[in-house]
Amino acid sequence: MDAARNSAEVTTTYRIDLCPGDDFYVCDQLQSWQSTGINGQGGKENVLLGSLNSSTIAPGDFTLRLSVTSTHTASGRRQTINDFHTVIKDQDHDGIIDDGDNCTLAANPDQRDTDGDGFGNACDADLDNDGKVTLSDFRLLLLVMYNAAPGIEPHVLADHVDFNNNALVDFADFYVFRRSFAAPPGPSCCAVALP
Repeated sequence: MDAARNSAEVTTTYRIDLCPGDDFYVCDQLQSWQSTGINGQGGKENVLLGSLNSSTIAPGDFTLRLSVTSTHTASGRRQTINDFHTVIKDQDHDGIIDDGDNCTLAANPDQRDTDGDGFGNACDADLDNDGKVTLSDFRLLLLVMYNAAPGIEPHVLADHVDFNNNALVDFADFYVFRRSFAAPPGPSCCAVALP
């Protein structure tokens, strides 16, 4: 048997740390690595080391560092190998990084925001811009139900209500509205302060 694989002669430990930002060299220089709580012992291949809930991490990019240390038990010699992976947060998987996404939880690769409030149409059923989706917004939706939404400036009410950007106010838009009812618009990276 290969000595490197004999667990009586070699012990292997691992840990995963993270650092805000996308430059592992800066993280090393500033010693800004933070524990993820994912660590253990063993040298098995192709196993899940743990899972990381990225919603608990501050917005923005971060770098993960996997450190694997092997120690020869007889001699005490150690070797550590680090591998780095930059994670760019895009929670809605629309190709727009959260730090620049006007709807961080609703996919909207076109970033359409017809009322200019910083919330993309896909997550902005607050049609009267009072900070919450209410019955007054529902009344506005009903006024333009089944109307065409031309999508050209100057924007008309139907453009604002066309949440899915298919050029028509229909039941798909009503479904988006229903999901948003009694909640604020967004979330967004770049919303303007509401009155």
